[in-house]
Amino acid sequence: MTKATTSGGAQFKPSHPILVVDSYARGISIGRIDPAGSGLELEMDGERSTPMSLRSRYVMKQGEPLVDLERHLQRLSARGELRRTTVVFGVTTDPFHPFDEKFATSMKFLELFERYVPGRLVIQTRSPLVVIGLPMLKKVRETTYVTVGIETPLEEVARRYTPDLPTVEERWKTVRALRRFGLKVGVQ
Repeated sequence: MTKATTSGGAQFKPSHPILVVDSYARGISIGRIDPAGSGLELEMDGERSTPMSLRSRYVMKQGEPLVDLERHLQRLSARGELRRTTVVFGVTTDPFHPFDEKFATSMKFLELFERYVPGRLVIQTRSPLVVIGLPMLKKVRETTYVTVGIETPLEEVARRYTPDLPTVEERWKTVRALRRFGLKVGVQ
């Protein structure tokens, strides 16, 4: 069993499906967390939520991962499930890491949400490159939330432990830019 906690008194008892998505150079992986299942247990502020299981985690077919993903989103949308689903993008890998193929895959993935709008889209990143997605993100800003990871406010500490990541100041500029364009943004 895995447990997750939050601070600040937030209650999180999901009653709808959650899709966790990561992008890679040659594909997309999707996991579905279903509140009706069992196995992954979340604990929020000492309160246990409904046990959840990770039902399917798979890499989309290598040939055309985005075509496969679009079909999946079409099915969810046709059944009315997509509007009740939270999609968390960037669970284990940063979707805006500047590797050419991975970045392109992430941008194409986001473009799908112009046609297939989930109930909530959560994007987790440390990269200022997320601002390149602003034209699309502005179209779905009502249901989108971006979290930007900042491990420390001290630039010298960040340079020592995460020298290959964007600077603390670059990440704060990203947060401010996203907010200026009306997106909901949090710092993690």
